[in-house]
Amino acid sequence: MGNDVIKDDKLNYVLVEGPDDAQVFFHLLRYYGLDTQVTIQQKEGIDNLLDALEVELKRRAETRLGIVIDADIDIAIRWQSLRHKLIKAGYTAVPLHPAPEGTMLIQEGRPMVGLWLMPDNTIPGMLEDFMSLLIPAGDILWPIAQDIVQQAITKRYLDASAPHAQQFIRWIQKLFDLETV
Repeated sequence: MGNDVIKDDKLNYVLVEGPDDAQVFFHLLRYYGLDTQVTIQQKEGIDNLLDALEVELKRRAETRLGIVIDADIDIAIRWQSLRHKLIKAGYTAVPLHPAPEGTMLIQEGRPMVGLWLMPDNTIPGMLEDFMSLLIPAGDILWPIAQDIVQQAITKRYLDASAPHAQQFIRWIQKLFDLETV
């Protein structure tokens, strides 16, 4: 790895596409008491995130890195673009398809990487689709919550204890070896 490794005192980073993603996940982590243990960094879009991936992996060479991106319309195409970047960065065992519970990559001499494709690693979609999975049954506030994504969890429009939220938090805990407080 040599001198190109940039030391960083923060060990638990999650890269996300944009500010809405960052806000929702920050508040979800806060709900579970993990917000002080995980730093969320938004990259201003999928292209910027993928372009920055190799540098981020070098920067966090002795740590762990989470990557959360939208599956968008075609989950297979999005996964393949991410998979290609990771193989190019030296990961030899990137699976052909994402794991439903979130994918973990362990590669000798590289940071452990966790991958999450919105909304649940199995269907096409994005942040809004993930959020829709957190709506309490029969709730009439969803149209309002869609307009105020940044406040959705903190104002309790979304259920942070919904099964999909818990699945995401279990992935974060496993990736960073954390327990909720």
